[in-house]
Amino acid sequence: MDDGGRQVNYEGFWRSYEAEVSALPWPQPAPSWSGRERFLACLAAVETAARGKDGIRHFMGFSTCRLCGKPNGTSEYSEEHWRWPEGFQHYVREHGVRPSPDFERFILER
Repeated sequence: MDDGGRQVNYEGFWRSYEAEVSALPWPQPAPSWSGRERFLACLAAVETAARGKDGIRHFMGFSTCRLCGKPNGTSEYSEEHWRWPEGFQHYVREHGVRPSPDFERFILER
């Protein structure tokens, strides 16, 4: 997707329900992923930095987790050429969803 002439990559945006016909993915837990805690620590640091330089947008109304139904945030982070929802940490922490290899690498390299 494009943002003022730049390619933007989106992570953690899911279709509304599993059987929905959509180009968006469905969150898939990856229970054997051993890098979750390191990824979460790095993601928290990137999100803190993004908040400090206006890399967060707020929306009205909560998104809900597609897997457990809990309220999951109202904001979207942006950093360089990536955007992801505030609730992405929840999917990783609570459900063991592993990010795409490109997003995982982006976060771990920050």
